[in-house]
Amino acid sequence: MKHYLNDQFQVSGYIKPGAGTKIILEQATKDVDNLLDKYFIICCGSNDIGRVKLSTVFNDFIEFIKTVTDTNVILLTVPYRLDLKRPNITLDKITNFNRKLLKLKKLFPHLSLMEIN
Repeated sequence: MKHYLNDQFQVSGYIKPGAGTKIILEQATKDVDNLLDKYFIICCGSNDIGRVKLSTVFNDFIEFIKTVTDTNVILLTVPYRLDLKRPNITLDKITNFNRKLLKLKKLFPHLSLMEIN
């Protein structure tokens, strides 16, 4: 991101291999107050597919978005998992989940969604 933005923006990244959405969003909630320019990009959720109820993950996203109303949130759709034993079922779950995420941008003006594949 730093390569594409000018010097007015502070770019930081956090990588938490194997972490679930809840852990990532809890850390993001703590860190968002320290941002100078209020843009926050989030990519998570694929580790939760098949482990956690998707309604729980969806509610975690909603709670985070409600909490950071003075920050522009860019949420990336959940990446596909091709490394699992039953990839077709997983791909369907992720596709359906991403459709729900895309509807959130109508509810929250400070939210943008970027579809990735």
